Amino acid sequence: MNVLITGGGSGIGRATALRFARAGAKRIFITGRRGHMLEETSALIAAEYAGCKVHCVEGDITDERYRAMLIKQVVSVGPLDVLVNNAGIYTTETFGEVTPVSYASVMQTNVDAVFFLTRDLVAALEASVAPAIVNVGSTLSLRPIPQGAPYNMAKAAIDNLTRSLAGELGPKGIRVNCVSPGITETEMYRGRYDSDAAYHAAISEASGWHPLGRVGKPEDIAEAIWFLASPAAGWITGVVLPVDGGLLCS
Repeated sequence: MNVLITGGGSGIGRATALRFARAGAKRIFITGRRGHMLEETSALIAAEYAGCKVHCVEGDITDERYRAMLIKQVVSVGPLDVLVNNAGIYTTETFGEVTPVSYASVMQTNVDAVFFLTRDLVAALEASVAPAIVNVGSTLSLRPIPQGAPYNMAKAAIDNLTRSLAGELGPKGIRVNCVSPGITETEMYRGRYDSDAAYHAAISEASGWHPLGRVGKPEDIAEAIWFLASPAAGWITGVVLPVDGGLLCS
């Protein structure tokens, strides 16, 4: 199995890479802007899953030239079986503080790069026996929060893109699904807070918003991604699956 995971250097992306390696993936491409984080993920996989080859492709997924280089590397080894569109950024700004630059940054990473990377990999996915795409959305697409309008919008777009592509790519044999995490302990979520104390206080408070009594861990999301990409989900496409400890029903 050949797998491409964007944003594979930390958090959900790293946990997902480890999950696919545990499941027997032979080759995993991981992307990110921080090479040392990608290498850490690669080292973790090498230490536990010697049969899995990891390719660390450092760069900015919003850069068209970078995406072209990434795609060239991916297709050089054969069909692509699984694409996980995980890379994303979040900015904390009130509606009045959003600038054209900050707005564009969120949209280019969370929507545009997903759209065009997926478009340009369709041929490689078609060549697989059982291709699957899993997008990483957010419960914020359905329950938006203040000071995050661009991100909320972007994740709503990913929900709709998932359904659109499921219909269009289904006849090609490509399944397209999405996971929508609730609040999850990731580096991106930590970045919303100025100190460790503020972060841990926020995690403690947020745990009470989820009926299961805790926030998510990257591994929780990785398990759902693996399921949606696996043969066990072979009759599932166009689904936006909340993985949120019950947040959306509370």
